[in-house]
Order: sequence, then C-alpha cells, then structure tokens
Amino acid sequence: MKKLLFSIILIALGPGLFFFDGAIVQDFNLRSEQLRPALIPTTDRKCRSKVYLFHQCSFKYEINGQKIRQDYDFFALGAPKTLMLLKSSGSGVITSDVGMDYLWNRVLTISALSLLGLIVLYSAARRMTGLNPPSVTARNIGIDTPEAPSPRNHTVSGTSVGTPRRKAFGLR
Repeated sequence: MKKLLFSIILIALGPGLFFFDGAIVQDFNLRSEQLRPALIPTTDRKCRSKVYLFHQCSFKYEINGQKIRQDYDFFALGAPKTLMLLKSSGSGVITSDVGMDYLWNRVLTISALSLLGLIVLYSAARRMTGLNPPSVTARNIGIDTPEAPSPRNHTVSGTSVGTPRRKAFGLR
C-alpha cells in the first residue's frame, strides 16, 4: 500500500517538476548579475494568455550550434509587453526579460500548482485507504437518544397528523 501511495505522489508531482526545470534556479542566480540585451536571433517568440491570469511565453534560439527552447508559465494580472533576450555580463547565460520580471510569479505558480496537486492527491488517498474518520454522532459513541416520531405516522386520538390525503385524480 505504501508503494502505491508513493507512486501516486510521484505521478502527482510530475507536473510541478515539469515546470521546475531549472530555469527558475538559473534566473535566481542571475538576479545579482548585470544583464544586457543579447543580440541573438529567436524564432517562435510568443506570449499567450488564458483566462486573463495564466500566461505562457516561449521562444527558441540557437547558440553555438545548439538549439534551445525556453518556456515560462505563470500567473499574473497583466500579460508581458515584450519578450527580449538578456545575457549575463559575467557568466554569459541567456535569459529573457519575461523570465526576470515575472520570476516571483513563476515561483508562486509552481508552488500553487504543486500544493494543489498534493491536496488532491492527499484527499484521494484518504478516500482510497478509508482513512476518513467516521462522523461523531450520539449513536457512534453509544449514547441512547430517544427516537423522534415521524410526522407522517404520528397519530393523535385516532386522527392522523401530517400531510392531508389528496383525492384521487378525477374523483369528486
């Protein structure tokens, strides 16, 4: 059972680990360095917005014969205006203005999606393993409580108290 639960956790963390591909760590390291515009041609440079809060920006570029693609997924109230490549003066690492300007949004997005996945996984695991605690009622803890009579079956001196009977359809 523990192996099944562990594999479900790994499957649920997969999307979070997909977003956490090292670009955030790289951009955190670049915060203290001086960045300048990189004069590298890019292809497929685009930013798309979904539901006005979730944004996805991506671009491709080639450096030293190696084709590289960078993607950014994040929540923000406004869409990015530009997508420009930046190069570190010291290390020569390439990033973009979207990656740096929306760094904390990217971190919060990954954290929120991972937390949501863990909550869903935890609640599903509790249901599967039957770990939901039973609700506490007087019957569960052994206290005798008098049963209240049903209003439809309760009679007072031979007359029925409850809903009145209706005549059959078509009869007068």
